[in-house]
Amino acid sequence: MKKSFLPLFVFLFLIYAFCINAQSIKLGIKGGINIASLSFDPDISTVLPGMSNSNRTVLLVGGIFQLGLVGPVSLQVEPTYIQKGANIEGNNIPFDVNGQQFQLDNLKVSYKLEYLEVPVLIRVNIPLPAIKPYAEVGPTIGFNLSSSFTTDITYSGQSMSEDTDNKDNTASTEFGLVFGAGVEYSIIPLVSIIFDGRYSLGLTDLSTTGTKYQN
Repeated sequence: MKKSFLPLFVFLFLIYAFCINAQSIKLGIKGGINIASLSFDPDISTVLPGMSNSNRTVLLVGGIFQLGLVGPVSLQVEPTYIQKGANIEGNNIPFDVNGQQFQLDNLKVSYKLEYLEVPVLIRVNIPLPAIKPYAEVGPTIGFNLSSSFTTDITYSGQSMSEDTDNKDNTASTEFGLVFGAGVEYSIIPLVSIIFDGRYSLGLTDLSTTGTKYQN
């Protein structure tokens, strides 16, 4: 199985709000962007020469539950709605239909996936007076909510577009590992703002049809 490396939650903006029991338990909300990509096996350029694989910049929103454990160490669980996917695009692409050869002026396939994802992270804080840096690591599990792709074709000056539901061909559950770091800044008692960047390693083949691809 080909492993993939997906930059997730880069420049992620997290907001803590409505915090309770500041010494041991914190609740909050988060929102930000996900710079998502997919890794294909075999690589997409070997199947369709001239095609390239690029990222999708999409959204995520969710909640935070943080439980203090021992000293600077805490457990953090984050149920999150997150979008993922990738864009596959190329120009002057050779194409074969029933033995007839064509050359497409432009071909773009946009993979669009949505998940309910639950990272379970161990967070280690560096206690400083005002700003608190931290590092975090842990597993994540994602439950597929939807999977589709949009195909845009330009041929002989004419354009066409088609949406295809792909959920039946997509694994219902995804596993991964999350690594991250950030800083927490207290605004007022019981309310903080966090700036957080993360990198997620996908461990699951998402396709159930034999063509392997991963987040």
